[in-house]
Amino acid sequence: MPHISLAMPVYNGENFIGAAIDSLLSQTYSDFELIVTDNASKDGTREIVEGYAKVDSRVRYIRNIENIGAAPNYNLGFEHSTGEFFKWCAHDDLHSENYLEECLRMLRNDDALSIVHARTEGLDELDRPAALNGVGMPEVLNDHPGIRFETVLNFDHDCYHIFGLMRSDMLRKTGLQNLYYGTDRALLAEMAILGKIGVAEQATFFSREHSARSVNLESNLQRAVWHNGNANRWGAAEKLNLLRDLLDISKRHAEVVSAWDTRRRIFKFAMRPSSLKRYGVETLDLTLPGLANAIRRTKMS
Repeated sequence: MPHISLAMPVYNGENFIGAAIDSLLSQTYSDFELIVTDNASKDGTREIVEGYAKVDSRVRYIRNIENIGAAPNYNLGFEHSTGEFFKWCAHDDLHSENYLEECLRMLRNDDALSIVHARTEGLDELDRPAALNGVGMPEVLNDHPGIRFETVLNFDHDCYHIFGLMRSDMLRKTGLQNLYYGTDRALLAEMAILGKIGVAEQATFFSREHSARSVNLESNLQRAVWHNGNANRWGAAEKLNLLRDLLDISKRHAEVVSAWDTRRRIFKFAMRPSSLKRYGVETLDLTLPGLANAIRRTKMS
């Protein structure tokens, strides 16, 4: 059994997946498996990955018969994993050669850590330095699990740490990737209840910015289709789904931190003006979509 399991979900990734796999196979720490879960790609992804699998036994290729959505495909990689530690890898990102070695070193040295990620830099389609889409999250090292949970919720960060190296036994206690866009924030907050979150400053994660990224999709409905394969209004209610997910998390880990404590922090998060505004818009979309669209058209005119 490999010590680390890497899972790479992909759909139509022929442009970047070769470079992404190369950056993992060249890691200074080599005791890992790489599980590529292909969401029924229609391009040359299959041929590329099978080529790597033929020459490197660490690479496993799993192909879905049909596109099941990004979230189930992410979870599929974890379901097939066997390692003590686990990491999701996007098909378009890159890693410094010491990424796994440095993250694993920190996890081994501190049992209180649930996730370790590296410092993050941006990359464009031609491998040139690029501005990051948002900011990364700093270390979350408070001893109180409720405070860690609240910190992850309230810090205005992009969820790069979802690609960090995690303890598999802790991740197994979570709800994994849920069926709404933005679920990674809830999952990171849940992992923060279970342990601290660290940053390996000596390693680098390169997040690639390009037009086909999900963050560049124009509407909630488009993101819902990408994430869960469903184009319904409830699936597109990202903030309401996040709130429901957080409440489920508060019940799931009552033995670590009281549900009352967690819900109090969720209430503070939900009462932020920006949150209340989104709840209102999404409720209108669910109950009176015609009125919601009319309001949008009025604002645009």
